Amino acid sequence: MAAFTEAQRAFQVRKMKTRFRMLDVTKNGYVSDEDYHELARRFIEYGKLNAEQATRLKKAAQNICDLINLKPGTKLSEEEFVESHVKLGEDREKTIPPGKNILSAFFDMMDADADGKISLEEFKIHYRCSGVAEEHAKAVFDALDTDNDGIISRDEFVDAGVHFYYYSDPAHPVNLLYGPLVD
Repeated sequence: MAAFTEAQRAFQVRKMKTRFRMLDVTKNGYVSDEDYHELARRFIEYGKLNAEQATRLKKAAQNICDLINLKPGTKLSEEEFVESHVKLGEDREKTIPPGKNILSAFFDMMDADADGKISLEEFKIHYRCSGVAEEHAKAVFDALDTDNDGIISRDEFVDAGVHFYYYSDPAHPVNLLYGPLVD
């Protein structure tokens, strides 16, 4: 087990609070399957997706809920969410492999047109759907686009997510994956 130092843990808590607040799209103080389905609904609306894309996106949202065992009616408070996610990083040898599957499912949810890549526009829509100011999207997009080809590949997204969830390096640009960190 790779326990965080006190400073690393405090930084990890900030990151996970940021992620919680982005995921709590219904703003009821909990993360539930309702938030994932609302996120999909907003993405469909803001992205002006066609029926086929909307169906695929709804399935991707449900897949995420299934992968993280978030059943209807289950609600995670900020404290529960943060603590469970900080523990992921402290037990990364066991938790990274299944975590990559979840990150891949998030990629599918953001890849609205199912072309195997996330465009800047898709990334901005994700930010808008989650209530994060789009002004932050370009810099984060560029940080994730490690080969500078103008798109985020599945590998780039999963690698960024692994760093965000499992490692505590305050200098890494991926820390802003889900917007500016809360205090």
